[in-house]
Amino acid sequence: MNLIPLLPPPGMLPEMGPRTHISEHACDVLRKLALPLKLSRNKKIETENLVRADKTADHELDPVAHPDPGSPQASVISLTEEDKAQLRVPAIVQKLFDLMPNYIIAWLAPEDAQAKENKRKHDEALKDPLSAADDKIAKRRCMQGSLLSARDPLAPASFSFPQILFDTKNLVGLPLSFFTQKNLCYIIDELASLPTRKANSCSGDGKSIYILDIEKLSTKLGGELSMDFGSYLQAVDQFYKFQLQHSADQEWAEIWHAHFHFFDLHPEATELYLAWMHAKLKL
Repeated sequence: MNLIPLLPPPGMLPEMGPRTHISEHACDVLRKLALPLKLSRNKKIETENLVRADKTADHELDPVAHPDPGSPQASVISLTEEDKAQLRVPAIVQKLFDLMPNYIIAWLAPEDAQAKENKRKHDEALKDPLSAADDKIAKRRCMQGSLLSARDPLAPASFSFPQILFDTKNLVGLPLSFFTQKNLCYIIDELASLPTRKANSCSGDGKSIYILDIEKLSTKLGGELSMDFGSYLQAVDQFYKFQLQHSADQEWAEIWHAHFHFFDLHPEATELYLAWMHAKLKL
Protein backbone atom coordinates (compact mmCIF):
# COMPACT_ATOMS: atom_id res chain seq x y z
CA MET A 1 0.00 0.00 0.00
CA ASN A 2 1.32 3.37 -0.99
CA LEU A 3 1.44 5.95 1.78
CA ILE A 4 0.46 9.46 0.79
CA PRO A 5 2.25 12.07 2.93
CA LEU A 6 -0.04 14.42 4.74
CA LEU A 7 0.37 18.04 3.60
CA PRO A 8 -0.93 21.09 5.46
CA PRO A 9 -3.73 23.02 3.79
CA PRO A 10 -2.72 25.70 1.26
CA GLY A 11 -1.40 28.82 2.94
CA MET A 12 -0.48 26.92 6.12
CA LEU A 13 3.11 25.92 5.26
CA PRO A 14 5.35 26.32 8.33
CA GLU A 15 7.65 29.33 8.17
CA MET A 16 11.39 28.73 8.10
CA GLY A 17 13.00 29.93 11.30
CA PRO A 18 16.33 31.77 11.42
CA ARG A 19 19.21 29.46 10.53
CA THR A 20 21.78 30.91 12.92
CA HIS A 21 20.28 32.74 15.90
CA ILE A 22 17.52 30.31 16.70
CA SER A 23 16.19 32.12 19.76
CA GLU A 24 16.37 35.38 21.66
CA HIS A 25 18.36 33.57 24.32
CA ALA A 26 20.93 32.46 21.72
CA CYS A 27 21.11 35.99 20.34
CA ASP A 28 21.71 37.35 23.83
CA VAL A 29 24.45 34.80 24.52
CA LEU A 30 26.24 35.63 21.26
CA ARG A 31 25.84 39.37 21.80
CA LYS A 32 27.61 39.10 25.18
CA LEU A 33 30.62 37.21 23.81
CA ALA A 34 34.00 38.90 24.18
CA LEU A 35 35.23 40.66 21.05
CA PRO A 36 37.98 38.07 20.28
CA LEU A 37 35.39 35.27 20.34
CA LYS A 38 32.99 37.21 18.10
CA LEU A 39 35.76 37.84 15.59
CA SER A 40 36.99 34.24 15.52
CA ARG A 41 33.44 32.88 15.16
CA ASN A 42 32.68 35.37 12.39
CA LYS A 43 35.89 34.42 10.60
CA LYS A 44 34.80 30.77 10.71
CA ILE A 45 31.29 31.69 9.45
CA GLU A 46 32.80 33.78 6.64
CA THR A 47 35.01 30.86 5.55
CA GLU A 48 32.05 28.45 5.58
CA ASN A 49 29.95 30.94 3.59
CA LEU A 50 32.65 31.06 0.93
CA VAL A 51 32.50 27.27 0.66
CA ARG A 52 28.70 27.49 0.28
CA ALA A 53 29.00 30.17 -2.40
CA ASP A 54 31.61 28.13 -4.26
CA LYS A 55 29.37 25.05 -4.17
CA THR A 56 26.41 27.09 -5.49
CA ALA A 57 28.55 28.47 -8.31
CA ASP A 58 29.63 24.95 -9.30
CA HIS A 59 25.98 23.84 -9.31
CA GLU A 60 24.90 26.74 -11.54
CA LEU A 61 27.79 26.19 -13.96
CA ASP A 62 27.36 22.39 -14.20
CA PRO A 63 24.15 21.05 -12.58
CA VAL A 64 24.86 17.51 -13.79
CA ALA A 65 28.26 17.20 -12.14
CA HIS A 66 27.13 19.22 -9.10
CA PRO A 67 23.43 18.44 -8.53
CA ASP A 68 23.23 20.09 -5.10
CA PRO A 69 23.67 23.84 -4.59
CA GLY A 70 25.28 25.27 -1.51
CA SER A 71 23.13 25.89 1.54
CA PRO A 72 21.94 29.44 2.32
CA GLN A 73 24.49 31.87 3.74
CA ALA A 74 24.75 31.96 7.52
CA SER A 75 24.54 35.25 9.39
CA VAL A 76 27.54 36.63 11.24
CA ILE A 77 27.39 37.81 14.83
CA SER A 78 26.61 41.52 14.95
CA LEU A 79 29.17 43.80 16.60
CA THR A 80 28.03 46.35 19.14
CA GLU A 81 29.05 50.01 19.06
CA GLU A 82 31.40 49.23 21.94
CA ASP A 83 33.03 46.48 19.84
CA LYS A 84 33.47 48.89 16.92
CA ALA A 85 34.98 51.50 19.23
CA GLN A 86 37.57 48.95 20.38
CA LEU A 87 38.46 48.16 16.76
CA ARG A 88 39.29 51.82 16.21
CA VAL A 89 42.20 51.50 18.67
CA PRO A 90 45.36 50.58 16.69
CA ALA A 91 46.87 48.51 19.52
CA ILE A 92 43.75 46.34 19.77
CA VAL A 93 43.58 45.91 15.99
CA GLN A 94 47.20 44.77 15.92
CA LYS A 95 46.58 42.25 18.70
CA LEU A 96 43.38 40.80 17.19
CA PHE A 97 44.29 41.05 13.50
CA ASP A 98 44.75 37.29 12.99
CA LEU A 99 41.22 36.65 14.31
CA MET A 100 39.52 39.14 11.98
CA PRO A 101 37.36 38.09 9.02
CA ASN A 102 37.97 39.83 5.71
CA TYR A 103 34.86 42.01 5.89
CA ILE A 104 36.09 43.54 9.18
CA ILE A 105 39.51 44.27 7.65
CA ALA A 106 37.80 45.93 4.68
CA TRP A 107 35.67 48.02 7.06
CA LEU A 108 38.73 49.13 9.02
CA ALA A 109 40.69 50.39 5.98
CA PRO A 110 38.65 53.59 5.39
CA GLU A 111 38.25 54.01 9.16
CA ASP A 112 42.03 54.04 9.56
CA ALA A 113 42.47 56.47 6.67
CA GLN A 114 39.85 58.80 8.14
CA ALA A 115 41.48 58.65 11.58
CA LYS A 116 44.86 59.62 10.09
CA GLU A 117 43.28 62.49 8.17
CA ASN A 118 41.50 63.74 11.32
CA LYS A 119 44.78 63.60 13.26
CA ARG A 120 46.57 65.53 10.51
CA LYS A 121 43.89 68.24 10.53
CA HIS A 122 44.02 68.39 14.33
CA ASP A 123 47.82 68.75 14.35
CA GLU A 124 47.64 71.44 11.66
CA ALA A 125 45.01 73.33 13.66
CA LEU A 126 47.30 73.37 16.72
CA LYS A 127 50.13 75.02 14.78
CA ASP A 128 50.25 78.78 14.73
CA PRO A 129 50.44 80.30 11.23
CA LEU A 130 54.04 81.45 11.71
CA SER A 131 55.18 77.96 12.77
CA ALA A 132 53.42 76.36 9.80
CA ALA A 133 55.08 78.83 7.43
CA ASP A 134 58.50 78.15 8.97
CA ASP A 135 57.98 74.40 8.52
CA LYS A 136 57.25 74.81 4.83
CA ILE A 137 60.32 76.95 4.26
CA ALA A 138 62.50 74.55 6.25
CA LYS A 139 61.39 71.66 4.05
CA ARG A 140 62.18 73.61 0.87
CA ARG A 141 58.71 72.90 -0.49
CA CYS A 142 57.63 76.34 -1.60
CA MET A 143 58.81 78.83 -4.17
CA GLN A 144 59.37 82.47 -3.28
CA GLY A 145 58.95 85.02 -6.03
CA SER A 146 61.10 87.51 -4.13
CA LEU A 147 64.10 85.21 -4.69
CA LEU A 148 63.79 85.36 -8.48
CA SER A 149 66.50 87.35 -10.23
CA ALA A 150 67.59 88.17 -13.76
CA ARG A 151 69.82 85.52 -15.31
CA ASP A 152 73.43 86.46 -15.95
CA PRO A 153 74.82 84.09 -18.63
CA LEU A 154 78.37 84.69 -17.39
CA ALA A 155 77.55 83.86 -13.76
CA PRO A 156 77.48 80.31 -12.33
CA ALA A 157 74.09 78.61 -12.62
CA SER A 158 71.75 78.94 -9.64
CA PHE A 159 69.83 75.88 -8.45
CA SER A 160 66.98 75.24 -6.04
CA PHE A 161 68.27 72.16 -4.24
CA PRO A 162 65.58 69.46 -3.79
CA GLN A 163 64.70 68.36 -0.25
CA ILE A 164 66.02 64.83 -0.80
CA LEU A 165 69.58 66.21 -1.01
CA PHE A 166 69.22 67.70 2.47
CA ASP A 167 67.62 64.50 3.85
CA THR A 168 70.43 62.41 2.36
CA LYS A 169 73.20 64.72 3.62
CA ASN A 170 71.83 64.42 7.17
CA LEU A 171 72.53 60.66 7.10
CA VAL A 172 75.35 60.00 4.60
CA GLY A 173 77.98 61.94 2.70
CA LEU A 174 77.19 63.35 -0.73
CA PRO A 175 79.87 62.98 -3.44
CA LEU A 176 81.18 66.30 -4.69
CA SER A 177 80.52 65.11 -8.26
CA PHE A 178 76.75 65.33 -7.62
CA PHE A 179 77.10 69.14 -7.57
CA THR A 180 78.36 69.80 -11.08
CA GLN A 181 75.86 71.81 -13.12
CA LYS A 182 75.18 68.85 -15.42
CA ASN A 183 74.54 66.44 -12.55
CA LEU A 184 72.38 68.88 -10.57
CA CYS A 185 70.23 69.39 -13.67
CA TYR A 186 69.86 65.61 -13.96
CA ILE A 187 68.93 65.22 -10.28
CA ILE A 188 66.30 67.96 -10.48
CA ASP A 189 64.84 66.83 -13.83
CA GLU A 190 64.74 63.11 -12.92
CA LEU A 191 63.81 63.60 -9.26
CA ALA A 192 60.77 61.28 -9.39
CA SER A 193 62.74 58.35 -10.83
CA LEU A 194 66.05 58.60 -8.93
CA PRO A 195 67.21 55.43 -7.12
CA THR A 196 66.37 55.69 -3.42
CA ARG A 197 66.49 53.58 -0.28
CA LYS A 198 64.77 53.64 3.10
CA ALA A 199 66.64 54.94 6.13
CA ASN A 200 65.81 55.86 9.71
CA SER A 201 65.24 59.57 10.16
CA CYS A 202 67.71 61.43 12.38
CA SER A 203 64.85 63.42 13.93
CA GLY A 204 64.44 60.80 16.66
CA ASP A 205 60.75 60.11 15.97
CA GLY A 206 61.45 56.57 14.74
CA LYS A 207 60.04 57.25 11.29
CA SER A 208 61.65 56.05 8.06
CA ILE A 209 62.41 58.36 5.15
CA TYR A 210 63.65 57.86 1.60
CA ILE A 211 67.14 59.09 0.74
CA LEU A 212 69.23 58.84 -2.42
CA ASP A 213 70.94 55.52 -3.11
CA ILE A 214 74.46 56.94 -3.45
CA GLU A 215 76.01 53.78 -4.92
CA LYS A 216 73.42 53.38 -7.70
CA LEU A 217 73.26 57.09 -8.52
CA SER A 218 77.06 57.35 -8.66
CA THR A 219 77.03 54.73 -11.43
CA LYS A 220 74.99 57.18 -13.51
CA LEU A 221 76.57 60.49 -12.46
CA GLY A 222 80.16 59.38 -12.00
CA GLY A 223 82.47 59.59 -9.01
CA GLU A 224 84.71 62.43 -7.89
CA LEU A 225 87.63 61.16 -9.98
CA SER A 226 85.50 61.49 -13.13
CA MET A 227 85.56 65.33 -12.89
CA ASP A 228 88.02 67.52 -14.70
CA PHE A 229 89.26 70.73 -13.07
CA GLY A 230 86.52 72.88 -14.63
CA SER A 231 83.77 70.53 -13.39
CA TYR A 232 85.44 70.48 -9.99
CA LEU A 233 85.24 74.29 -9.74
CA GLN A 234 81.53 74.15 -10.66
CA ALA A 235 80.88 71.49 -8.03
CA VAL A 236 82.78 73.39 -5.32
CA ASP A 237 80.74 76.54 -5.97
CA GLN A 238 77.40 74.70 -5.84
CA PHE A 239 78.42 72.62 -2.81
CA TYR A 240 79.27 75.82 -0.93
CA LYS A 241 75.82 77.25 -1.76
CA PHE A 242 74.24 73.97 -0.65
CA GLN A 243 76.09 74.13 2.68
CA LEU A 244 74.91 77.71 3.22
CA GLN A 245 71.31 76.42 3.13
CA HIS A 246 72.07 73.23 5.03
CA SER A 247 74.03 74.78 7.92
CA ALA A 248 72.46 76.48 10.92
CA ASP A 249 74.99 79.30 10.56
CA GLN A 250 77.40 80.49 7.88
CA GLU A 251 80.47 79.40 9.82
CA TRP A 252 80.14 75.72 8.85
CA ALA A 253 79.82 76.62 5.16
CA GLU A 254 82.90 78.84 5.44
CA ILE A 255 84.90 75.87 6.76
CA TRP A 256 84.09 74.02 3.54
CA HIS A 257 84.93 77.12 1.51
CA ALA A 258 88.36 77.35 3.14
CA HIS A 259 88.92 73.60 2.68
CA PHE A 260 88.45 73.72 -1.09
CA HIS A 261 90.09 77.06 -1.78
CA PHE A 262 93.25 76.09 0.09
CA PHE A 263 94.05 74.08 -3.05
CA ASP A 264 92.25 76.25 -5.63
CA LEU A 265 94.50 79.24 -4.90
CA HIS A 266 97.65 77.25 -5.58
CA PRO A 267 99.32 78.62 -8.77
CA GLU A 268 99.67 75.10 -10.21
CA ALA A 269 96.22 73.88 -9.18
CA THR A 270 95.21 72.94 -12.74
CA GLU A 271 98.27 70.73 -13.31
CA LEU A 272 98.18 69.17 -9.83
CA TYR A 273 94.40 68.67 -9.69
CA LEU A 274 94.23 64.93 -10.49
CA ALA A 275 97.12 64.03 -8.18
CA TRP A 276 95.62 66.13 -5.39
CA MET A 277 92.15 64.58 -5.85
CA HIS A 278 93.56 61.03 -5.67
CA ALA A 279 95.46 61.93 -2.50
CA LYS A 280 92.39 63.61 -0.98
CA LEU A 281 90.19 60.55 -1.51
CA LYS A 282 92.78 58.30 0.14
CA LEU A 283 92.73 60.35 3.35
